[in-house]
Amino acid sequence: SAEGTSKPFSTRADGYGRGEGCGIVLLKPLRQAVKDCNKIWGVICKTAVNQDGRSVTPITKPSVSQQE
Repeated sequence: SAEGTSKPFSTRADGYGRGEGCGIVLLKPLRQAVKDCNKIWGVICKTAVNQDGRSVTPITKPSVSQQE
């Protein structure tokens, strides 16, 4: 963007603004969080993984061609 800011929902959008960021999620067993009187923002009830099964890449690296 010439202005250096992103405007994803604006008719005046003219590119993107570069930036860096970081996020972190700390997980703790629910029983321990309750015992420690932590604020509980959410509970993970289920998980899943995705792997196309057609490549030798690790399960943590899905195949780009199979995702299209």
